[in-house]
Amino acid sequence: MKKKVDLTVVAEVVVSLLLGFLFCLKFSLATSPLYGLSLHAHDSAIFSIIGKYWAEGAVPYVELWDHKGPVIFFVNCVGYLLSGDNWLGLFFIQSLSVGTFTLFVYKTFRLRFNETVSWTLSVIALFWLACSYEGGNMTEEYLLPFLSAAFYNLLKWIDAYEKERCDHSPWNAFLLGFILSFSFLTRLTNALGACGAIFAVGLVLLRDKRWKNLIQNVLAYVCGFLVLFLPFALYFLSKGAFQDFVFGSFTFNVSNMNATAGGLHNPYWVKYILPFSIMAVNCFGLVFVSAYMFFSNREHRVGALVWLCASLLFSSWLFRSSLMSHYRTVALPFFPVLVLELFRLKRGFHPVLRYGLLALLAIGPVFITLRKWN
Repeated sequence: MKKKVDLTVVAEVVVSLLLGFLFCLKFSLATSPLYGLSLHAHDSAIFSIIGKYWAEGAVPYVELWDHKGPVIFFVNCVGYLLSGDNWLGLFFIQSLSVGTFTLFVYKTFRLRFNETVSWTLSVIALFWLACSYEGGNMTEEYLLPFLSAAFYNLLKWIDAYEKERCDHSPWNAFLLGFILSFSFLTRLTNALGACGAIFAVGLVLLRDKRWKNLIQNVLAYVCGFLVLFLPFALYFLSKGAFQDFVFGSFTFNVSNMNATAGGLHNPYWVKYILPFSIMAVNCFGLVFVSAYMFFSNREHRVGALVWLCASLLFSSWLFRSSLMSHYRTVALPFFPVLVLELFRLKRGFHPVLRYGLLALLAIGPVFITLRKWN
């Protein structure tokens, strides 16, 4: 007997992909057919050039160089392989990426809310994305689908664990390891939230003495890292360019961190820190809320620990960063988590603070986006 297709699931996927397409059509200055050749996406232009020549047989870091990992060049390479000399292939990949991110954001909200509320909040999440979107085709946007999927799985595990202590899925550990590898091969700091989460999960498994599940998660995490890292490492090794690959992806960026003013040392810190903090409220807000829940709400302490470690680790770097707008993009998966955690606060947390933060989360990105893009 044939299994019937769930039309609700199909509709969710179609609507999510449509929203991803419309978002990229409006906001991706780098690839949208509406804008043609863009002069507003400087980093994207470098990625695009290296990807184009890689598609034609050139070797990154040898014949063309930039201090980014090869994943972003490979994405652009695939885009050119799909559509030839135009950017439609890359636009398709972007739309698929944003659409998948939207789908997992929607699925996350559906853990607590009905369809109408979940779709409304998912659209607000896209407004948050527009706030930090710098022309499109940046490293962070391609990581969003994986981060949002991992956080969705973490929320489901936390819900199940708080009802009855249970194992953490090695498949999600594999996904978190993949995220670390993806970040190592683009921008390593993008993985800080995922690293904080897996650290907290490890602490929970250690406390419960779930040795078998802990070993399974460690092995899955390593495998998730290697499944993406090894193909690139072997490719550059075969081209005699492994040292160039490591230098461009990692060594140069580590050495450059000490020479680049950031955070409190940035001369523009005073001017930009307030708008930067408002637009990064998903991350900073989750630090505050999860810390409060950890110390005041025993029944939700495991979930609070996971989100406190994830958001605090990323926030600590974010304040030390050079305050670039697109750095906040990887904080977006914290948005549905923060909304859900705020709705779990039923006692002790002042209603003015809770509803004030919810209002900021809902109205803030719409106001900033309209001001930025009009």
